[in-house]
Amino acid sequence: MMRKERRNIAFSLSFLDIMACGFGAVTLLFIILSYNIEDDVSPDIVATAEIERLRDDLDVAEDDLIKIKDDLRLARTSLKAARNKFNDLKRQDEVPETDPSLDDDEYKKLEQTVKELEAALIELEEGEAQERWYGKNLMTGLDFSGQRILILVDGSASMLSERFREVFQLLEQIKTGQSAINDAKKWQWVVKTVTWLVANIGENVLFQVYLYDTSAKPALSNTIGTWLSADQLVKEEVISAVRTHLPNSGTSLENVLSEIKSLDPLPDLIFLLTDGLPTQGQTKPKKYMITPSERRKYFLNAVEQIPAGVPVSTILYPLDGDPEAALLYWKLAYDSRGSFITPSRDWP
Repeated sequence: MMRKERRNIAFSLSFLDIMACGFGAVTLLFIILSYNIEDDVSPDIVATAEIERLRDDLDVAEDDLIKIKDDLRLARTSLKAARNKFNDLKRQDEVPETDPSLDDDEYKKLEQTVKELEAALIELEEGEAQERWYGKNLMTGLDFSGQRILILVDGSASMLSERFREVFQLLEQIKTGQSAINDAKKWQWVVKTVTWLVANIGENVLFQVYLYDTSAKPALSNTIGTWLSADQLVKEEVISAVRTHLPNSGTSLENVLSEIKSLDPLPDLIFLLTDGLPTQGQTKPKKYMITPSERRKYFLNAVEQIPAGVPVSTILYPLDGDPEAALLYWKLAYDSRGSFITPSRDWP
């Protein structure tokens, strides 16, 4: 019996299955890549606006830098001329024919002019080194160019500590004499910030500092509704009053912002130092526990008290349990064209 000749099949069924799967995978990969390439990414409007705003700030800073360098160059030229004239008078050996008291007066005037120019030169050079040009501190982004600066300092109990569970324990220890206000590191941090802000206020600028918890009061008693001159003695009194304040009670942002209306004229710049959203509105809530949505409502009602066109710059200190605070205060700074910073523990 003759054997049947076996046919040699080059492509088996398994091989065809593998090829079909491979082609399918390549086709699927092509479709996915094609879709990703053609997918349009919608622009981030908020980020674009913030970039444009930062560019504008940079342009203003560069213009201010040019102005301050011109002033510095003029001061150096005037100082050099005054020094030359001063040295010429010192080298004169001949007694003038005119009244010597006249030259003596001129000598004293030139000596005083030299001292004033040297002091101005030092101030300009320090301002250049610290990147503080015409009132704006570029290192922090905080603007000091206002003529009436209002500083609002949260003096509620939460400003004693970054951890809420430690607040009432530390408050009780201070009241019973077991601890002192100097032991509250967070409040001492706030005091240093107030000191830094007040020190950066120019001589010809009016200012006022309010402390607030559930109510509001000026740091210096009997100055409600009035502006303070930027005198060094007044500044020291304000800082001393803030340093000795004992944070207590809850927080009503609405009550302190409503005090703005009592200032005449109105402020043109506001600094707000706080650690979170308010815990009440104008009056104390009936229930003990406050929900995040209620705190948000208290905040939104409060910011309506701010006069239109007044920039609000917020310095937000850390406090656990208030995640919405950073977003809402950042939005307040963005809408009012102010600034928003969360300072590091070694600043200022």
